[in-house]
Amino acid sequence: MSNAMVLTPKTPTEMRPQFQAFCRALHLDPASSTILDDLRAVPAETICRTIESKATGPNNSTFRGCSSGAYAQALTERKGVRSVIVGDLTDVYSTSSVIEKSVDIVPNQELLPG
Repeated sequence: MSNAMVLTPKTPTEMRPQFQAFCRALHLDPASSTILDDLRAVPAETICRTIESKATGPNNSTFRGCSSGAYAQALTERKGVRSVIVGDLTDVYSTSSVIEKSVDIVPNQELLPG
């Protein structure tokens, strides 16, 4: 369930199908005006179990960072932040991803959908 920080974050538009599939796997309506509150009410164990079971579909079980750019823009424009240092673990993928077949690896490492 790592978000692979070394990859460029996808846009909200690119992530929308995965978000919708995730909500449906949890039996939630992704179009609901209260969807974020609904998701916050779901226990972490249920979220993890849903992700690990691949209930969201074969290409939706790896979650990557998502950014509209607004947060970084606000940091630079309002707060004067000039740089951010982030760390990453080189071996975390082998301990945290559930890969059942070798063919599951490539789709989970693609930079862009499709």
